[in-house]
Amino acid sequence: MTSRKQLPNRRGNLSVGFVFEGHSYRATAGHFDDGALAEIFLDVPGKAGTPLQSNANTAAILTSLLLQHGVAPDAIRHSVSGPIAIALAKFSMPIGDGWAAVEQDQLHLVSAVDANHADQESEHPQSNEYPEGGR
Repeated sequence: MTSRKQLPNRRGNLSVGFVFEGHSYRATAGHFDDGALAEIFLDVPGKAGTPLQSNANTAAILTSLLLQHGVAPDAIRHSVSGPIAIALAKFSMPIGDGWAAVEQDQLHLVSAVDANHADQESEHPQSNEYPEGGR
């Protein structure tokens, strides 16, 4: 097993919002100093304490651990489905000023923001923007 690559203590991040199977999600990604994807947080606004949020947290933690042990984002994405796969795709494929949209019928990009735009709901800096009808 490879050793776990350590993250810098302070790092910027990007957040995007999307809808999957009728639920609004907010994904936030942190990167290593070299720009490689290092961690993902997955939030389901308004669903704190629910099994839906618990599953999102678990998927994000396991994905982050895989990334920090050197597994490529594409390898993870091809092995999973659901919101975490969409988040991985969005953070793995930058196109111009936005992100590649996958599963167009289920995905609606809201925004990508930098670490300086934080809300009060979470300990992780994230966007306050939600998809239409969200929240």
